[in-house]
Amino acid sequence: AELGFGFGPIENVEIGLAFARARDRADDPSTKIRGLGMAIKWIPIQNDTGWSLGMRLGYDRERAHIRSATPPDPERKTEKTYSLVGLATYRFESGRVLHVNLGTKQVKVEGETDTVASWGIGFEQPLMAKLKLTAEVFGEEESGPDKALGLRYEVFEGFKISGAIGR
Repeated sequence: AELGFGFGPIENVEIGLAFARARDRADDPSTKIRGLGMAIKWIPIQNDTGWSLGMRLGYDRERAHIRSATPPDPERKTEKTYSLVGLATYRFESGRVLHVNLGTKQVKVEGETDTVASWGIGFEQPLMAKLKLTAEVFGEEESGPDKALGLRYEVFEGFKISGAIGR
C-alpha cells in the first residue's frame, strides 16, 4: 500500500512525498518493507488539453526486515534509489489523462550499485470534480511489470493526496 501527496510551491514545479508499506506473509522467511520517497517534478511545457512535457528527479529509500524461523537473527537491508525520468502527459478534453514515463534509476543495496532503465504508463479517469481513479503499469529493465490502482483527490489548488494498491 502506498500513500502520497504533492504540492506546487511555484509555477511548473511540484514536490511530492510518498510512504509505502508491504508485507510478505510467507512462512519462512517473512518480510516487512517500509519505504519513503521524495521527488521534484518540473513541467515547463503545460497544456490544458494535448501534450505536457517535463522531468522528475527522485530519491527513494526502502528498508526490509526479513525474519526467518531458523537462525541467523533477523536480517535488515536498505535500498536507496536515485532516478531521473522524462514525463509526457496527454490531457483529453473529456478530463481523462494518459501518462508515459521513461527514465533511468541508480539503485544502491549493501554497497552494490546498479543502473537500469525504467518506464511507466498511467491513466486517470475523473470520478468527480476533484476525485480521480488512477491506474498504472510500470517496470524496469530485466524485470516484469508492476501494476497499481488508486485514487487521487485534489484537496485544493496545487495540493493532492493519493493512495494506491498493487502488485
